[in-house]
Amino acid sequence: MKNILKIFILTSMVFFFSNKVMASNEFDLYLDYLHSGRTETGDVSTDYNLVAVGVNYLSEKNFLSGAEFGFGSSAAYIGGSKTSQNFINLKFGFRVLDKKKYKLDPVISVFSLTDKSDVTIQTLGTLIGPEFKYLITEKFAIDLNYYFSLSGSVKVNKHDIGEDGKISKYEIKFKYAISDGGLFVFGLRDVSYSGGALERTNSGFTLGYQHKF
Repeated sequence: MKNILKIFILTSMVFFFSNKVMASNEFDLYLDYLHSGRTETGDVSTDYNLVAVGVNYLSEKNFLSGAEFGFGSSAAYIGGSKTSQNFINLKFGFRVLDKKKYKLDPVISVFSLTDKSDVTIQTLGTLIGPEFKYLITEKFAIDLNYYFSLSGSVKVNKHDIGEDGKISKYEIKFKYAISDGGLFVFGLRDVSYSGGALERTNSGFTLGYQHKF
């Protein structure tokens, strides 16, 4: 897993730095760690951990793009089988408000998540939603992001469950500047999806680091 994350980070940095040199306004790289989060499936609940790495790029013309990739695993067992999780999210958007104190970015993204335990659950959807950033002080800021699915599908062991899947995702991040470009991040993330009789929520508090270039 560590090697895959290193390759992803390196590839992302090369791609986005090349865009930065050509014509960029903002570029950042971040790492989030979630420890002892909760995975809830109906009445069954278990702990899980998650590592996520992502990049964001904003062009001089206010077009936004980004990618996030993550791995997780349960700290306990569901039905006698350890649960693992991986996801990827690719997003595009446009900054409609760009003030000194606050910024607003409507985005559309493609989100894919796979949970593996006794069964394999695959979730894929097209999400839309706002990303809102507010600068409280020169060193302290908050991000509020919420996304919901325009369309989605949920498959169990590669078989469609027969109903449209619903996906929602939100993030709250408190950021504190600790150096020139470096930010300490404390947050909360939640991903919920459902299809047919299946409902599952993955949530928890995160600690992380973000660097703006």
